[in-house]
Amino acid sequence: MLALAAAFACFAALSGDPIYTVYEWMSPARFQQYDRLIRSVALEHQLDPMLVKAVVWRESRFDPGKYGTHGERGLMQVTEKAANEWARENKIADFHVDRLFDPKTNLEAGTWYLHRAVEH
Repeated sequence: MLALAAAFACFAALSGDPIYTVYEWMSPARFQQYDRLIRSVALEHQLDPMLVKAVVWRESRFDPGKYGTHGERGLMQVTEKAANEWARENKIADFHVDRLFDPKTNLEAGTWYLHRAVEH
């Protein structure tokens, strides 16, 4: 049992992000539940799905209900200002910031904003 724990610790340390590796092994469904959606939205915005997934991990640990200390919301921790820019650009008249807790809406707004940042 000790050898197994040592092997696990060694592999996690070599993974590049040991905390992510440990969390993923402890709860694989949580870390994969948005993969299809992330891939679809990322490709739509010409971004690498792994980049978008890394942002989601870093910002919210895959928690769509996460509320940041400065009002950021959802998976990608999108700010109200960024979300309103996204909604205006995409002609979404009835947008309300609480929709950022919806994973698809959050990923749409977040990847749109990330794409703009990468392009500039």
